[in-house]
Amino acid sequence: MAEEPLEEALRLAREIAAKSPDAAAAAKRLLHATHTEAADDARCLHLETELQRRWALCSTAAPLPVRP
Repeated sequence: MAEEPLEEALRLAREIAAKSPDAAAAAKRLLHATHTEAADDARCLHLETELQRRWALCSTAAPLPVRP
């Protein structure tokens, strides 16, 4: 537990904002898939593998499609 939660949240937000927006989008997609959809371990592992492969194969990967 942070002694100053607001300061810690702002620090984390700045850290995330400084990183690749595509990487943040991929992390959000994976988090959403594993915690809000019907979480199937094999399906989640496949999604993680595909997201990693997409970003590893090219330095300027196409943006992830926006999901409603």
